[in-house]
Amino acid sequence: MIQINAPTLGQFLIGEGRPHGMILPAEARDLLVDIVGTSEACFKRADPALYSRATVVKAHKAQEAAAMEWNEPTNGWSPEEEFMRTGFYYPNLPIVRHTARYLADFRSQRSGQTCTKYHYESKNLAPGLFLIHCLRCFTCVGFHLMSQHESPQTLFEVLYTRWQAAPRLVVYDNSCHGHTYFLNREPAWVRDTRFLIDKMHFKGHSGCCEAYDIAKYPELSKYNSQLAEQRNSRLAILKSHCAYMTQPMFLLYVRFFLFMSAMLRVSQSQT
Repeated sequence: MIQINAPTLGQFLIGEGRPHGMILPAEARDLLVDIVGTSEACFKRADPALYSRATVVKAHKAQEAAAMEWNEPTNGWSPEEEFMRTGFYYPNLPIVRHTARYLADFRSQRSGQTCTKYHYESKNLAPGLFLIHCLRCFTCVGFHLMSQHESPQTLFEVLYTRWQAAPRLVVYDNSCHGHTYFLNREPAWVRDTRFLIDKMHFKGHSGCCEAYDIAKYPELSKYNSQLAEQRNSRLAILKSHCAYMTQPMFLLYVRFFLFMSAMLRVSQSQT
């Protein structure tokens, strides 16, 4: 079971135990106990006393401001008008909860020896679209127009606000930092979620933990881990003639393009 769910740890235990008749030496046992303790600590809420008073005050004020914003009426918008105004289109995934304002939002997330991959930025291009696909049915379940450049926060805000329960598997090109982002804010919610990086993008991660490499999990080879990248590459043909569209026209155009692409795939699968 360990080799399936945690292959890197499983290989380590086998390597340490094999020379000793599959009995772990004391050093390996101590390390395993430390790993278990650290993993359990990840899902415990941090004591606010560990933060400076100024950070705690900032978080409380931000939470109060956010609560007032959430309570503002939407003027009776229809789902279509809400789509045009906000740029969010997740037709079967309405908002089920709001994110809080976390203490982790007010401190640097770069600590210790971690992967050097961070979000991309461009001074000349708009942030673009964020799409979510289902690996089981190959369907695009929704998309939205980003207001800022893509980062782990983008993934967190969509999943946490629209999924009643956390998905069991998340494949994302920046899952190492995405996982950290979730654990620093809603650790209990993703306790049973596996964050992995697709084969193509993992090659670009320097100093990243091998446990995030989807290639290490043979039972997941049945999934096309590069589905999102393949679908997004088709959207690239829209850049030139969408550049000067208004936001409502652009959103309608993208939705129609995704719909027709899905219908084409269905038609091809039936022939």
